[in-house]
Amino acid sequence: MTRGVPPRAPRTLALLVLAGGLACGACTTPGGAPRASVPVAAPVPAPASTPVLVPDAVRIAARVREVMAREQVPGASIAVAVDDRTWSWAFGVADLEHRVPVTPRTRFRVGSVSKSLTAGALGTLVADGTVDLDAPLTRYLPEYPLAAHRPTLRQLATHTAGIRHYVPASESASVHRYPSLADALPMFWADPPLFAPGTDAHYSSHAWNLVGVAMERASGRDFPALMQERLLGPLGLGATVIDDVAAVIPDRARFHHVDEGGRTVNAEYVDNSYKWPAGGYLSTPADLARYAQAVYRGELLGRAGWDSLLRTARLPDGTDTGFAVGWFDFVPRATLLVPRGRLRADDVAPAVRTLCDALGTRLVFHSGSAMGGEAHLLLSPEHRIAVAIAWNRDERQWRQFALAFEIWAELVAARAAGAPASPEVAGQCAAAERVFGPVSP
Repeated sequence: MTRGVPPRAPRTLALLVLAGGLACGACTTPGGAPRASVPVAAPVPAPASTPVLVPDAVRIAARVREVMAREQVPGASIAVAVDDRTWSWAFGVADLEHRVPVTPRTRFRVGSVSKSLTAGALGTLVADGTVDLDAPLTRYLPEYPLAAHRPTLRQLATHTAGIRHYVPASESASVHRYPSLADALPMFWADPPLFAPGTDAHYSSHAWNLVGVAMERASGRDFPALMQERLLGPLGLGATVIDDVAAVIPDRARFHHVDEGGRTVNAEYVDNSYKWPAGGYLSTPADLARYAQAVYRGELLGRAGWDSLLRTARLPDGTDTGFAVGWFDFVPRATLLVPRGRLRADDVAPAVRTLCDALGTRLVFHSGSAMGGEAHLLLSPEHRIAVAIAWNRDERQWRQFALAFEIWAELVAARAAGAPASPEVAGQCAAAERVFGPVSP
């Protein structure tokens, strides 16, 4: 990939400060030839009238450091994509024991942001006819044990299939090594469904593991290979890999937790082999921002293909669930069902909707929470702006979201106005954390 400093970038974007400070990755321009075996749609260029927009690196660094200090975050990285350019910065340490600094290459656990990545590969299978989203799961997984419960892949991917989430929560901390995704399905798949497919919504990582096995069966490829061939390779996402605890993975962060006494400790051991599609990936914010570019540029699937994935599911009474295929999509003035099964979603959904109404745009995003790490990817397809953030401590998911949302909202406001955000809009966005309220560990 070609790297260089973009035109008109402020000098602060070229700084590189070592451990404990700000490491600014150079602006990244998309490049690299896609694999010939994957159909590729030409990127959609930015309109000629789109004003040049450069993120304020100094302001971003100050806000990230402030939140990190308050929330006891050892290390973090953030990336911003605007049109065809990306910027990435890094803060703090990747490993407290060895004092290894975070760089833009540091790989973090991104948790359920993995679903958004999986959705991209799923989209390529749909585009070439390998997978039918509206086919029943049993077409690809005939041994599914609940014969009377026939969800489609689309219902699984939009959390409307009636599959439960982690119960108990300790399921998400599995230490068992599964040789394949299919071997992990008995953890949940015979449990009674929560409701008939398509009649309600309930967030479920297990549903996405069923999607992953269906993708394997349809393509004849194991999931990590499928992801590499269909998505990661063609888009040049070289830092994005499965979080294989047995593998030696360069630049993998050490993961941390803050205990009841307020001490920062190493996170507990976890083996994510049961949930690669739903929450098992390592990545960098730089890679996530590059992926967001592919979405708004229409790469691989074309704009129509991505738009179909970003279309939210509706219930029979017309209620918009806010769940798209691998994404949350909050549209201004939509009647949103508050999704059950999500941490503090009852507070987050109205707050996001209110602020998106004020900005006059939609927010496409996904959150990720993992053992010792958290991540967010926020996207405005209409404004061609994305923000990605990851850090190496857990249980501060909505604090991280509020920070990412503030940065995203200011950029969107500036793009919409064709000028820097007004103090009123900036103040409204800075108040996002107060809207979300305190979060208990």
